[in-house]
Amino acid sequence: MRRARLLVGAFAAVSLVGGCALPSTPDEAAPSTYVEPVTVTAEAEQMYGDEARKAYDEVSRLMLAQSVRREDVDPRRTTWSDADLFEGLVGHFAPEVQADWRRTVGRANAGDTESRHVVDLFRLHRVDAPELAMPDRRPVVGGQVLSGAEVDVADVPAGADVTPLEISFDHSARLDYVHGRSAAPGRLERTMTVTVIPVGAAETSAVATGTTPPDPGTSWLITEYEGTSDLSFDDDEETVAAS
Repeated sequence: MRRARLLVGAFAAVSLVGGCALPSTPDEAAPSTYVEPVTVTAEAEQMYGDEARKAYDEVSRLMLAQSVRREDVDPRRTTWSDADLFEGLVGHFAPEVQADWRRTVGRANAGDTESRHVVDLFRLHRVDAPELAMPDRRPVVGGQVLSGAEVDVADVPAGADVTPLEISFDHSARLDYVHGRSAAPGRLERTMTVTVIPVGAAETSAVATGTTPPDPGTSWLITEYEGTSDLSFDDDEETVAAS
């Protein structure tokens, strides 16, 4: 199986890779989620108090619930609509990020590889390993971990009157595929940095028609993001770099 990695500036890197024995006990197959306690800097604590930690809680819930979905990581699936890659995500983005995300998704679905890997930062999809199959009687996402998280204040953009928060963290997940009668587990590794502002601070007066309102219960909106995403199954690697 070929492993390919695309490095795109500060945005995304994704690879493909596999195989070992199936889990021998229910405990080995049971999915689990672990969220390591976040570090909030003194500056962020002073600026936002407990809301700084709540900002991370929102981002962590978004990543765990939306970024690795069973329906999107089926290796034999080949097509997605734009709506498939908007659902559950755009209501967490500030209006200008929504507009950029819609353009990126459009390019990804038109075949642009760089854009596809950017989309993978928030929604892993197009697992290019058609020889693998989904497990029949257990979840494909065998576990997720969020670790190394820190919340700090970010630079205030020119002309803005609100201080953003910068949230950095690592996200890993195990994907329990099968190859014939053997297991072929994949490991997703992400390193992410997102910048967020309170919902009330997002510019809405001049938003284009079609902007999705914040999801219910959302208090923070993502204004910037960057990261890397790497899904691996074997040791053969082909690297392609793009500026």
